[in-house]
Order: sequence, then structure tokens, then C-alpha cells
Amino acid sequence: MTDQAERIRRAVIDAGLSAYEDAGVRGLCEEGRWEAAVDAMRSLDLSADREGDRGEIHELARYEIRPEALEQCLAAIHEFVAYVRASEPGALRYEVWQEAERPTRFVHIFVWRDEEANRIHGESAAVKKFAGILYPNCLAPVEFRVYRQIDAA
Repeated sequence: MTDQAERIRRAVIDAGLSAYEDAGVRGLCEEGRWEAAVDAMRSLDLSADREGDRGEIHELARYEIRPEALEQCLAAIHEFVAYVRASEPGALRYEVWQEAERPTRFVHIFVWRDEEANRIHGESAAVKKFAGILYPNCLAPVEFRVYRQIDAA
């Protein structure tokens, strides 16, 4: 299998698994989880040049929230990610990870198709709503970093 074919295969599998897991978190039944996975794989944009992901923007955001705001922020995260999934086709990947040992610490990992997708996201009313809930509950400002992929397995 060529490198490009392998990258495409992994992208399809990742999209399906991510959608399947997310559907489970949202409480969908087994059939609903499979439908979400198949829809994610069908809607995956494979026309872009995957070799080096030249136009993509890889970004990471980290923050820590006040313990008493955990439930409120978790609800806001789930609502926000559902919006991104449904409304932002330029978001090739949007994941939120919660630190296992310190559950008030989070990392958002996102990949934008291009600068325009990033701009559209940043200007959305959903971002403003999410930030209005999250930012007042953060112990320090959210750290945003842009990364460049240098290798993968």
C-alpha cells in the first residue's frame, strides 16, 4: 500500500471511530452509533492533497478550570463540539481531551482545512458563546499553539 493510500485509510478509520465513540457519549444506541460512523466516513473530504497536508492548520489549546465549574464547562464543551461537527466542514478534526489525574485540565486538538476554515470558526457565534462560559471559569488564559507535523506512524 502506498503512503498516500495508507494515510487515506487511516483518515477514514479515524473519522469512523471518532464518530462512533462520540455518538456513544451522546447516548445513541448501537445502530445510531454505526450510522454516525458511516456518515462520518462518507462525508470525509478525501480530495485534498493529504501528502504533507500543505494547507492545513494544526492547533492545540490548553487550559485549566475551577473545580466548581467542571460540570458547566463539560456541558459547554459537548454542546460546542456538536456544533463544530455539524456546522463546520472546514474542521477536519476537533477533539477535546480531559487530563485523567487532574480532570479540570483540558486540551483541544484541532485541524483546520485552511486559513479560511480557521477564520470562519473564530468568528462564529458558537465560539463567542463557548468562550463566554469557559473563559470566566479558567484559572489562567487559554494557551493556543499552532503546530507543524513532522512525522507520524
